Amino acid sequence: MHTPHSLLARNFPDVTIIVGHMGEVDYTIDDVKAAKKCENVMLETSWTSKTGIEYAAQEIGADRIIMDSDVPYGHPAIELKKIELLKIPEEEKALIRGMNLARILRLK
Repeated sequence: MHTPHSLLARNFPDVTIIVGHMGEVDYTIDDVKAAKKCENVMLETSWTSKTGIEYAAQEIGADRIIMDSDVPYGHPAIELKKIELLKIPEEEKALIRGMNLARILRLK
């Protein structure tokens, strides 16, 4: 599966690519499949269903997912609630809520 971000990720393997909206509802599965082939691709959660986030966590790992609210179009409380309701370990939820982004931005 080739997506625009996967082609970019292959051409710039040392750059972290963050895919907004996890590809949106119509493209979540395609974007997760593409991310499986490109270790430098991260997916963010805004406008993505809880089921889509769980699928991504199962397929590529929670360490490659970033919570985002897409303010002003979305709301942080909605994204936090989606993460809270995920059927994944609390440690993985913490990664998604902020630890992954802190790692990428080197905010340790």
